[in-house]
Amino acid sequence: MAADRPALVVAAGLAALIGLGILGGLAPLRYRRLRHQRAAGESVASPALVGAATAGVVVTALAAAVAVVIPG
Repeated sequence: MAADRPALVVAAGLAALIGLGILGGLAPLRYRRLRHQRAAGESVASPALVGAATAGVVVTALAAAVAVVIPG
């Protein structure tokens, strides 16, 4: 990745920020909620967090596609 290809830098930066957001923000929240739900004997499924993680994967895949499609 080079500075003369700003689209790649932006795509990589967005993918990195989304990954950090999922790992740094959503994962600890989910862990706390999981502990409380398990202690209460409740269901531990969370469709909203699955959607957020899926969105992160899709954005990362799009960033990779941009990196491949843009000519060097």
